[in-house]
Amino acid sequence: MNNKFDRDLYFQLLHATQRIRDQKRIEALREMNEQIPEATTKWLTVKSILITALLVAIVLIVLVGSVIIIPVALVILIAYLLFMAAKASIK
Repeated sequence: MNNKFDRDLYFQLLHATQRIRDQKRIEALREMNEQIPEATTKWLTVKSILITALLVAIVLIVLVGSVIIIPVALVILIAYLLFMAAKASIK
């Protein structure tokens, strides 16, 4: 029972068991993919495109708000403050 530890044999067995596990995982994934009907994948594709378009629209609205609306509001506020200062200086 005092066999020497064979390092090469150990790594060969380790790689072989890893390949077997990987093959089993690949087979399980293939079986799962075969169970999904084609119509479902097409619907998911259309659905994901619509969700992406909605997100892009929201981002563009926020971008337009930050680039156009905020500076316009600041210009209006500054003009109002200048008007109030001019009005106060006239009195």
